[in-house]
Amino acid sequence: MDNNDCKQGSVIGGLLGAGVGAALSRDQGRWVGVPVGAAAGALVGCQVDGG
Repeated sequence: MDNNDCKQGSVIGGLLGAGVGAALSRDQGRWVGVPVGAAAGALVGCQVDGG
């Protein structure tokens, strides 16, 4: 049985990634920067959390 759960890491990483995406993008680029940052942050957060 695999007990690796990365829900918390994904949520925290997604929020941090969205913040970074918003901070680094400009004007209309935010429509892309925030979701891409959130997705990348969620992936990294899951790996850090043990997923």
